[in-house]
Amino acid sequence: MASRRPMSEWSKAWSRFTAAIDYRVMRRMLVFSVLLIAATTAKPPAAKRAPVTDTYQGGVTVTDQYRWLENANDPAVIKWVDEQNRYSRAILDALPQRAAIEKRLHELYVNRPPSYGQLIFRGGQLFAIKFQPPKEQPFIVTLASINDKSSERVLLDPVAVNPDGKTAIDFFEPSLDARLIAISLSRAGSESGTVHVYDVASGKETGDVVPRVNCGTAGGSVAWNADASGFFYTRYPSEGERPKQDLDFYQQVYFHKLGTPVAEDRYELGKDLPRIAEIALDTSPDGHTILASVRNGDGGEIEHFVRGDDGVWKQINKFSDPIKQASLGFDGNVYLLSKSNSMGAILRVPLTKPELASAETIIPASDTAIEWFVPTRNHLFASYIAGGPS
Repeated sequence: MASRRPMSEWSKAWSRFTAAIDYRVMRRMLVFSVLLIAATTAKPPAAKRAPVTDTYQGGVTVTDQYRWLENANDPAVIKWVDEQNRYSRAILDALPQRAAIEKRLHELYVNRPPSYGQLIFRGGQLFAIKFQPPKEQPFIVTLASINDKSSERVLLDPVAVNPDGKTAIDFFEPSLDARLIAISLSRAGSESGTVHVYDVASGKETGDVVPRVNCGTAGGSVAWNADASGFFYTRYPSEGERPKQDLDFYQQVYFHKLGTPVAEDRYELGKDLPRIAEIALDTSPDGHTILASVRNGDGGEIEHFVRGDDGVWKQINKFSDPIKQASLGFDGNVYLLSKSNSMGAILRVPLTKPELASAETIIPASDTAIEWFVPTRNHLFASYIAGGPS
């Protein structure tokens, strides 16, 4: 029941959108773009080269010519971006059919049917993000069932929070009893998210506000405890805790007790994790076990930790182990996807002894590869792929 970055839903929405675009419009856009680029003699503003060289393990050196562009607050970077925007604007404004193309794209966008994403069934009701063009932002709804659209109720519309349309939902996580919901909101595309807690029945804020939970570098995550008296969350450093260039890194796990000041939140995990660690939190179905899945940067290795009611975090596996996924079951076990064989196998580890040495293979490797799995109360569903993606 992890709270993860919702970018995959945006990707799916964009794919559906582009698939709907009239072929003739796309053909015109391509033809005019090619003709215009061929006829354009002006060149984009040049980016200066300021080489920075790093030495990595084994003496490997890598030189980056453009690292200076990473500092978005540098006046030189701001000036360069403004020049690039002016150059791009001049080319786009000169497209002969731009107005017609923009009009057609707008028509296709606003006439898209609504869609739902990030569905979570909790406490007898369904929580989801709803995409409904031409609304400026997706919003959170609840339903009694996916088959009963008449039961739909808007729980939070970010445009209602800020009418300027610049507030976005990063992620959300309902409590296990579905009384409360933690929602990360960010402004102006920053992805720098602050978690607000809302009462599900009334839709009103409880007053609990936790900053620095989400960021564009490693996302953010929340996992409620069993009685919804508080939640575990990912936390980024605050001003003064680390150098400015590290404030969007060094993610850690803290616990917030509802109704108490954020300054009193309890540190839980992460001081020894890598700078680029990305943490996703999950709660077991009974709420008594928390799983932290820690990835060593985008696409990196994963290690897993569990925490029971005793408050002690125990490591299941290390980055060096071939474990690609962990999920908490309904039966007092944690399930792992092992890639010690390239095809993958699913292991079961008791929470009473959460270590890789205690693992039992329950689905061995076969001639088709396991991509991922989901444990339910009575079954375990696994997704296989044969021959590679198409």
